[in-house]
Amino acid sequence: MMRKAKETVAVEQDSLDARFLLFHLGETVYGLPLTAVLEILNMQKITSVPQIAPYIKGVINLRGKIVPVVDLRLKLGMEERAYDQMTCVVILEIGTSHVGLVVDDVQEVVNIPAAQRSAPPAEAKNLAHVAQRGKDVALLFDCRRLFEKELPKVEA
Repeated sequence: MMRKAKETVAVEQDSLDARFLLFHLGETVYGLPLTAVLEILNMQKITSVPQIAPYIKGVINLRGKIVPVVDLRLKLGMEERAYDQMTCVVILEIGTSHVGLVVDDVQEVVNIPAAQRSAPPAEAKNLAHVAQRGKDVALLFDCRRLFEKELPKVEA
């Protein structure tokens, strides 16, 4: 009986590892592992910080914790876009650090089994996988690689 309980826990963990938050940057669908997502916020006032990279928009106070906010479009070299009512800040937990990502809009949380995920091109160092979803493709980020320059002390 105990063996079955352990198997159930393993299946639940596997399914959680296969869940991703999908969002848009322009027409492209991207994804983040749900295990890294703490919450999704409506756009709010960001306090600018001088002399930092242009893609770091500043910081927000999230219930007493100061969280840096990165405009993911700018970090990826895309054209800047005015924020609107669909713009969101996705709060991630990477190791012991928190970071906010500004995205165009949040689409949905989906289950993407390993069989639907492929390795990305070698040059796409920020991506963990490319996922096929019907006729569409979603680019799935590796959060640690995406922020290795900004958060160099992230634990493995």
